[in-house]
Amino acid sequence: MEKLKLHINAVRVNPILLSKRSRVSGISLRESWLKSTGISRKMKSFNLITPRSPSDQIIKNSSIGYERKTQAKKCVRGIVVSKKVNRPKTPCSDINSEDDLSEERILISGSASYVLGKQIGNGAYSIVKEGIKKPDEMRVAVKIYKRSLNNKKTQDTKNEVRILKKLDHKNVVKFYESIETADNLYLVFEFISEQSLCVYLHSKRKERLTEDVVRTIFAQIVAGVSYLHSKDIVHRDIKLDNMLIDSNLKIKLIDFGFATILERQKRLSTFCGTPNYMAPEIVSKKMYYGKPADVWALGIVFFALLTSTFPFYAKEKRDLYRKIIGGKFVVPEYVSKEGKALIEKMLRVDPSKRSSCKEILDSPFLTVVKSVTSLKLRTHRP
Repeated sequence: MEKLKLHINAVRVNPILLSKRSRVSGISLRESWLKSTGISRKMKSFNLITPRSPSDQIIKNSSIGYERKTQAKKCVRGIVVSKKVNRPKTPCSDINSEDDLSEERILISGSASYVLGKQIGNGAYSIVKEGIKKPDEMRVAVKIYKRSLNNKKTQDTKNEVRILKKLDHKNVVKFYESIETADNLYLVFEFISEQSLCVYLHSKRKERLTEDVVRTIFAQIVAGVSYLHSKDIVHRDIKLDNMLIDSNLKIKLIDFGFATILERQKRLSTFCGTPNYMAPEIVSKKMYYGKPADVWALGIVFFALLTSTFPFYAKEKRDLYRKIIGGKFVVPEYVSKEGKALIEKMLRVDPSKRSSCKEILDSPFLTVVKSVTSLKLRTHRP
């Protein structure tokens, strides 16, 4: 039986811009990657260094041995064909001289088929792979859920598909179709970029975005959320990680796993989202209205774009929630008065006093949007 050792090099992660849910965990990385391939595994070794400080999370080299099985499965609505493919070995002093194997998976849906490639993202319950649609060679992104999820998550996934089918906006990722197999549910989307807004902002950590660039980016984000709210849909997990950005600073909202359709003015009770972006009413575990909670998260995103930091940060969730409920934060002096005013209108503890998306779009900060192409490379040092 051929074996492959996977080696993961030491990686530094900036937790200020990476939410807790999106931080890379060695175990979750191993589990999500191996589960996505349908491989029977044998754990050989795994070493993880506990972060020494909030800004120093390191994953050491790890070795994972596993056995691969080729398979072809008949599916509910499609066919998954798996091939074992020998790839050229990559020179690495830490890898033994064993064959480098990888698996190529093909989804068949009607007259079209999708060849799945490398993994480009992952979440709490899913992974995302790059794909090529045949025969037109169109590049797509494929989100993969395991069908063995519990009943609640299965229902949430069906709800996500129902919402995605209702959406059509230039700042919201376009959904093509869903494909069910014996093991997985595949959601096929347009391919935008492998770079989230979180990664983009982290790449600018030694610089600070100009307010013109922030204006261009944030106007698109608010336009996308405003579109959702016009259809009585709330996202409930707005964050830097759930926004993709291309080389022209075009923004797309993604990941509607927590989204829901509002029933008139009914309040919500589900405790969900990402801690740093949660509104005071959510962390207080009170009934809440979805739209103002989304606006609070927009305020956090806006603050991060302007300052590369969060307005509320703590090592422990309990301390973080206390700060969020208190609602006290400091806006750096270099932020313009228009930017500061907009932050304060979105990050109000009382949800009834927060601005709506329409009011945000009409704010003095966003009333002037300059050319994207002339701004995409402009930054200045703090």
